[in-house]
Amino acid sequence: MSTASADEVRPYLYWSETRGPCGGVWTNYLGTRTYDPNTHSIKRLKKTESTSSSMTKIYNQNGVRQAKVYDVCTHGRVIRKFNPSAYRHRSIKVSYVCYSGRCRVTSTLYGNWLSGTGTPLL
Repeated sequence: MSTASADEVRPYLYWSETRGPCGGVWTNYLGTRTYDPNTHSIKRLKKTESTSSSMTKIYNQNGVRQAKVYDVCTHGRVIRKFNPSAYRHRSIKVSYVCYSGRCRVTSTLYGNWLSGTGTPLL
């Protein structure tokens, strides 16, 4: 299974919160905020390798580093919208040992966070 391209990943990293009641229709820009990429991220399986006694799964994780924040009044409710503007990505390698049809995790290695979205190598 291939990792999603940046155009496929970015829509999943937008988020919003309902804040409360409001009147009219308006938008208020609140500025840019910085986040830990782990806080708002998605992880997708990139590759699986297995033998009779072991298995390795490699994931690609894409996260939001910065987002532009807006409050929008629509349909009588304030919605706070977070529009990502800077991304980070990394690989995660999970190793398993398998026996009797069952596998258990033996180690998890995390790559360094890199700029942008993509398919990083460990």
